[in-house]
Amino acid sequence: MSTTLAAGAGLDFTLAQQLTVIALCALTAYISHMALAVFNDGVRPFMLDFIQGRTTRSATTAVSFGLSAGFIFGLGAPMALSTGVLNPWLVFLPTDILGILAPKKWLAPLLGGAWGAVVVFGLNGANNVAHDLPVDFLTAMQQMSTPILFLFTLFPVLAITKQFGRRWGGVAGVLELALVVMTMKLWPNMFAGALAMAAGVLMLIGLAVSKDIRQRRADRAA
Repeated sequence: MSTTLAAGAGLDFTLAQQLTVIALCALTAYISHMALAVFNDGVRPFMLDFIQGRTTRSATTAVSFGLSAGFIFGLGAPMALSTGVLNPWLVFLPTDILGILAPKKWLAPLLGGAWGAVVVFGLNGANNVAHDLPVDFLTAMQQMSTPILFLFTLFPVLAITKQFGRRWGGVAGVLELALVVMTMKLWPNMFAGALAMAAGVLMLIGLAVSKDIRQRRADRAA
């Protein structure tokens, strides 16, 4: 992203959007507190220990913070400040932490809603303050998240390789690489990994559905 684009980014919300973000943050903090769901994939295995009483709420909160802090400060916040667009790493990872941290059921949605208010009302001010500084660091912050975003495109390839073998994983890798190069050449304003990751996910879904259909046919034949 160029400096001009970064400098023009803003987090402007309508009233309906502000209320939606606050309500979503309150809801996700509540369901995190109830151990029904969390956004961070890495925290989910530890939730079973928490549900079964093998670990404490404070210990689970520490795990959630440790696994989420890098994404919040290294990916979510830089992307929001440099692009003016909210992202789930900034919105939902903190509500995971706040929901688990809350000692009372009623406190979790209040903390989540408070974080939603900070996001919709505070980030725009932080963005304006950052642009008033003599040094443009927002563009550099946006570049911090670029390698992580490209790594996300490898997730479908890894999943396909693990579930369907190296041959299909290699096919997916070559396809995604070709799409990244093609996107850079034909649509330079689009993030190069977006189309590649979408194709990888669709390929993963197609292979999974095909395998399930073959398995059902084999079961019926048996």
